[in-house]
Amino acid sequence: MKKFLFTLVLIVAALSLSSLKAQVTIGSNVEPNANALLDLKETAAGTATKGLLLPRVALTSTASFSPLSGHVAGMTVYNTADVNDVTKGYYYNDGDKWVRLADAANVSSAWLLGGNTNGTERYIGTNDAYDFPIKVRNYEAMRVIWDADNSVPRVAVGAMAATTVASATSGSTAEMQKAKLTLGNGDASINGVTVGKGGGQIVTNTALGTQSLYNNTTGAFNVGVGSASLNANTTGNYNVGVGNQSLVSNTTGDTNVGIGYKSLNKNTTGVANIGIGSQTLITNSTGSRNVAIGDNALFFSTGNDNVAVGDKSGDNIIGGIANVGVGSSAITGITSGDYNTGVGYRALYTNQTGNYNVAIGKDALYWTTVGNNTAVGYEAGSNISSGANNVSVGYQAGDNITTGANNIAIGASTKMVSGTTSNQMNIGNAIFGTGMTGTASAPAGNIGIDVNNPGSTLTVGGSFATDYKAKTASYALTGDDYYLSFNGTTDGTFTLPASTANMLGRMYSIKNVSAKALTIITVNSEKLRNNQATFYSFVMFPGSYCLIANTGLSGANAEAWNVVLLSQSTAFALSGKDDLILSAATYNAGTPLVVPFAATDKQVDSGSPGTWNDAGDYFTVEQDGYYEIAAMVHFNAQGGFVAGGNTFQGVNVAVTKNGTTTNEIIGGARGNIPEDIAAVANTPIVVRFIAELQAGNVLRLVIYKGYGENVVTSVDIAKPIGTKESRYFNIKKI
Repeated sequence: MKKFLFTLVLIVAALSLSSLKAQVTIGSNVEPNANALLDLKETAAGTATKGLLLPRVALTSTASFSPLSGHVAGMTVYNTADVNDVTKGYYYNDGDKWVRLADAANVSSAWLLGGNTNGTERYIGTNDAYDFPIKVRNYEAMRVIWDADNSVPRVAVGAMAATTVASATSGSTAEMQKAKLTLGNGDASINGVTVGKGGGQIVTNTALGTQSLYNNTTGAFNVGVGSASLNANTTGNYNVGVGNQSLVSNTTGDTNVGIGYKSLNKNTTGVANIGIGSQTLITNSTGSRNVAIGDNALFFSTGNDNVAVGDKSGDNIIGGIANVGVGSSAITGITSGDYNTGVGYRALYTNQTGNYNVAIGKDALYWTTVGNNTAVGYEAGSNISSGANNVSVGYQAGDNITTGANNIAIGASTKMVSGTTSNQMNIGNAIFGTGMTGTASAPAGNIGIDVNNPGSTLTVGGSFATDYKAKTASYALTGDDYYLSFNGTTDGTFTLPASTANMLGRMYSIKNVSAKALTIITVNSEKLRNNQATFYSFVMFPGSYCLIANTGLSGANAEAWNVVLLSQSTAFALSGKDDLILSAATYNAGTPLVVPFAATDKQVDSGSPGTWNDAGDYFTVEQDGYYEIAAMVHFNAQGGFVAGGNTFQGVNVAVTKNGTTTNEIIGGARGNIPEDIAAVANTPIVVRFIAELQAGNVLRLVIYKGYGENVVTSVDIAKPIGTKESRYFNIKKI
C-alpha cells in the first residue's frame, strides 16, 4: 500500500512538472536536452545502459493501417509479422502506407552508402522499362538506358540517348546499330589519354591521346592520335597526325598527314605534306606538298614538292624542290638541288646542288655533283663527277665516265673509250658513236658497228643484212620494205609509194628472179629518172635488178625517184643445119625472101627477149631496149650464072622490121660472088648490127638478089663440108 502511494505521488509530480516545462527526462533527474521533448538517459553525459522498446505490432501489409484505426504520419512501430510485403522490423507511416526502415541484415534490397556485404549477386537499378539516371547536384552525370526496341541496356555519359553507329542497311543487326557506350558533351580521359574531339569540340575532329588537338579553335576535319599530336593546331583543317608529337607544331597548315614519332614535328603552315615514319619531315615548317616515308626521310627538308621513300632518303634536302628519292639513303646528299630523281640504295648519294638528274639503281650516279645526268642500273654512271648530260643504262653502264659530258652508254658494262671525252656512245659494246654534237634540226656524229672509233657517218666492221621479202604476185611497196625479189608465174607489178619530203634517201632494191616481166610504176603521176630520161614506169625483164632512190620531191610530174637498172642479157638463137633450095625464078625476081627455120632449129633461149613464130618464121620482140642482131647464110648458085656481060652475083642478106620489103630492112650485108666460086662453093654472108627495138617489133631474116647475073638453076643455102650449119639467126638484148 505504501509503494502504491509512493508511485502515484511520482506520477502526479512528473505530470505536474511536464505541464510546467513541456520537456521530460526519463531514466534520470538530469535536465532534458533543450531541443528534445523527451530525453531518455541515465547520466548527465547523456548515456544510458537501457534502450527504448517500441510498441510491437503485427502489420498485415504496407498498404493496410491495420491493426491501427488509420494511417498516421510519423507513427513508428516494430512489426512482428512476416506476411505479404512486410517482414519483421521497424516501420514508419508516411500517412499513406508503411515504409520499412532498411538495414543491411534484414532488407535484401538495401544498397548502403557504407558498402554492402552481399554474399550473393546484388544490383542497383530499375526493375521496369524506365532509364536509370545518376545525378550530381541534381545534374545528370550518367544514364543507363533501356532500349525497348532491342530489349538491351545501353550506357550514356553526358547524353540522353545512345548514338546510332551503323545504318539499318549496313548489315549490322538492329542491336548493334546503336552504341553500347555513348559519351556526349565533352571528351573522355582514360588513364590520362584524351578521347574525343579536342579543343573547340569541332564535331568533325577526332582526338585520341594526351593533349591531342589541345589548342584547336576552329580547325575541322582533323585527326590526332598520340600524345600531343596536332597539339598546336588552331585553324588548320584536314590534317592527320598519328604518333607521339606528330604535327605537334602545326597551327594553320591544311591537309597534312604525319604518321610516326615526331613526324612533321615542326610543320606550322605547310600544306599537303605526308610524313610516314619516325621523324619524317621533322624540320619542315612551311614547305608544302612533300612526301616522306621511312625513318628520318626528308629529315631537314624545308622545300616544296619533294618525295622521299626509305630510311634517311633525302634526309639532307634543305631548300631543294621537286626531288624524288626512293630507297635507303637515296638522294641523301642533296641540299639545294632541284628536280632530281634517285631510286635505289644510295642513288645520287653525293649530289648536293646538281639539278635534273635521274638515277635508278644501287649507287647509280653516286659521285655526281652536276646536273642533267641519267643513269639506270646497278652502279650505272657511278663515277661521273663533273660531267653533265650523260646517259647510262645497264649494269655498271658508263661507270668509267668522270668528267666527260653528253655521253651515252646502254647495256651491261658498257664503257666509254675515254672517261674524260665527251659526245661518245656505246650501245651493247657493239654500236659506238663519236662527235655526237648535233641537234634534231642539224644532226651530227659518226656511228660505228663493231668499230669503237668511227671516222665516217656509218662504219661497219663486218657484214650487214637488210630486210628481204620474196613476192610471187603484184605488190605495193611500203616504208617497211628494202630488198624485194619477184618470182611470179605471171607478169607482175610493183607500185612505189607516194613520195614525201621525209622519204628523201629511201632506197629499194628489187630483183626479178622469175621468167616473167615485172613492171615498176609510180603513183600520183610521179616520175622516175634513169640517166637523162624520165618516165612513169619501166619493165624489169627476167634476171634484171634495179636500185631505186627517193629524191624527196612529190606531186604530178615531179622526179620523185632515181633508178639504176641492171638488166641481165637475154639471147635467142636459131641454127639451121639442113640445106634449103630456092628456085632460080623466085630468087632472080629480086624480092626479099624469108629464110625459114624449123622449131627444132632453136639453140638458145636465155631469158627470151621475145618469142619465135615458127609458122611465120619471124621473131616478136617483147621488151624495149637495145639489141645485138647477128645472122649468116651460106650461098651457092647451082648451074652457074646466065651468060651475059657480068660474071658475078650480088647476094643480099638482111633483117627486116615489121615487114618483108626492102623498106623495112634495118640491117644487112652484101656479097659479090664470082661465078666460078658461086657454082662450086658455099660462100657465107654475115650480118651483124645493133638496133633499138620496141616491144611488139617483128624481125625476119631475108635473102634477095642484088646487082649481077641471074642464077641458072637454083640457089642453095647449104653448109660447106666440115661445118654444122647452113644458116643462123641470133638476137641478144643488151
